[in-house]
Order: sequence, then C-alpha cells, then structure tokens
Amino acid sequence: AQYHKQAPVYEATFKLGGYGDTGRFPDQRTVDVRHKGNWALYGVADQVVARLKGASRLGVFVRATGTAEADRNQIVYGLDAGVLLTAPFQRKDDAVGLGWGVGAPSGVLARSERMSGQMVQGNEYHLELTYQCQPYAWLLVQPDIQGIIAPSGGVQDASGARVRNEAIFGLHSNVSF
Repeated sequence: AQYHKQAPVYEATFKLGGYGDTGRFPDQRTVDVRHKGNWALYGVADQVVARLKGASRLGVFVRATGTAEADRNQIVYGLDAGVLLTAPFQRKDDAVGLGWGVGAPSGVLARSERMSGQMVQGNEYHLELTYQCQPYAWLLVQPDIQGIIAPSGGVQDASGARVRNEAIFGLHSNVSF
C-alpha cells in the first residue's frame, strides 16, 4: 500500500508492505529441520523536509523491515535511513545522498552459534554515499561508495578471524535511446 502526499512545499510518500513465501526453509539451529512458509513486513517514509534555493530540495527517508520468524531467517529486522539533496548545484536532475543502516541477526541463530562454540554474529552496519549526475538527457552516471561494518555480523573467515570491514566502490550508468 502506498500513499503519496503532493503538497506545495513538503511532498511525501509512505509505504507499507510485506511478502509471504510458501516454500520450505532450513532451521537456524539445525539443517535437519525445515519450516514451511516465511514472511516479513516493511514500512517506508520518504519526506521532503526543506525547499532550498532554486530547484534544490532536502529529503529524508527511513525504511524498517522485520519478521517474527527467527527460527528460519538469519536477519530478523533491518533499519535504513538517510538524506537526499536534489539539485545540489542547481542541476535539476542531479542528486547526492547519504544513507545508513543496520541489520540484526536472529536470536535463534545466535543461541545456536553460542551452544556450538562458534563466533556469534552481531549486527551488520552499512554507510553509503552516492552522487547521481545527468550530464545529458540521455546519460545518467552514478558513482557510489559503501562501507560495511562487521559484514554478516562479524562472522569468521577461513582462517578463523572475524571478517574485516569492507569498502565497496561502484559506478552505475544508464543510457536512454
């Protein structure tokens, strides 16, 4: 479900949704047990909070996802938030964004890891900075840098040490004909 508020100054979009899957899923404690079905819910709020000089606007967003099915999901909830500045240099199709998020592991998985003597997963955090540039009507270019703190909640690598933090650099482009 989606509601879009087109206001003269502060437009906003709000979404509520979810998914259901009728498949079979492995238990987080033992691979011998499988569960039928899975689901999650999400909510999104995207709000313009300020109109700045010219075409520039400042917006904020937040997204929350979650499920109570901790016995069949490694991640049981996530939260993402950020800010987006459109037309930062009075170029109406450009935008710069900064986002942050966290994913939390299942308590069932954590108990299973603790009982088996494995390193217990914690939260995974991510940061992202991106700039969307449209130099021509037919070309969009978007460089991106992401930082992942405690990937997969700090699981072990092949040597038995915690997986190190990561930096990811990306470049997205779109050409329209």
